[in-house]
Amino acid sequence: YGYTLIPVDVEPATVLIVFSLGALVHVVLVLLVKGEDAADKFHDYDGLAGKMLLALRLALFAGFMWALTSTMQGAPFRIRRFLATFGIIGTLYFVGPPLLVLVVSIFAPYWRPPILNSCLILLQIGTAWWLHSLFLSRGEYFEVSDLNSSSLPGGTPRGTPRGSPRDSPRDRKRD
Repeated sequence: YGYTLIPVDVEPATVLIVFSLGALVHVVLVLLVKGEDAADKFHDYDGLAGKMLLALRLALFAGFMWALTSTMQGAPFRIRRFLATFGIIGTLYFVGPPLLVLVVSIFAPYWRPPILNSCLILLQIGTAWWLHSLFLSRGEYFEVSDLNSSSLPGGTPRGTPRGSPRDSPRDRKRD
């Protein structure tokens, strides 16, 4: 919900319920995978557990889009621009594997695993690199988030850009 971007109040009980539900779904999926016969599966997304995993990924995408649009509604323009970029990356991350499974289904069964695994690896590397550069560099996220407003020496208070009259030279000597 963008708690480092805009002020958000989330009840701890809600967080506990969401994480408990996620843990329960994880346990059910593990039990289904352990109980399935793997002899007739060509890749990890064949069978009931694989289909449930793809459906779960699409449900998580729907939740991601709901949270993203609700965060965008109350956000200033700079944050909305960042969230639009984040939404593109998130869409690739959540929707990419189900689409790849559909595309790979046109190939012969013995070609599906290497093509699917190669494409999934490339997709995960690409989205991980993109998310890394988005969140862990001093780029757009750093500028619009609370990371830019540290109360530690060298940090600037929220809304006070470096070099403004309220940013004193004495504070910058520690950088």
